[in-house]
Amino acid sequence: MTKNVKKWFYGLISTAISSMATSLSTYVIAPKEFNFGAGFKNIMIIAGISAFISIANYMQKSPWEKQ
Repeated sequence: MTKNVKKWFYGLISTAISSMATSLSTYVIAPKEFNFGAGFKNIMIIAGISAFISIANYMQKSPWEKQ
C-alpha cells in the first residue's frame, strides 16, 4: 500500500469512528430510547447512519486517486 492510500484509508476510518462516537450523544439527549440495555440497537442504528453519511462526505472531498 502506498503512503497516499494509507493516509486516505486512515482518514476514512477516523471519519467513521468520529461520527459513531458523536452519535453516542443521543444517550444524553434521550436515555430512555437510546441506552446500553434495551435501546442499544437504536444507538447502533444512529451510529451506522451517521458513519455512512460522514464517510460519503469524506469520499466526496477526498476521492480515491490512483497515483
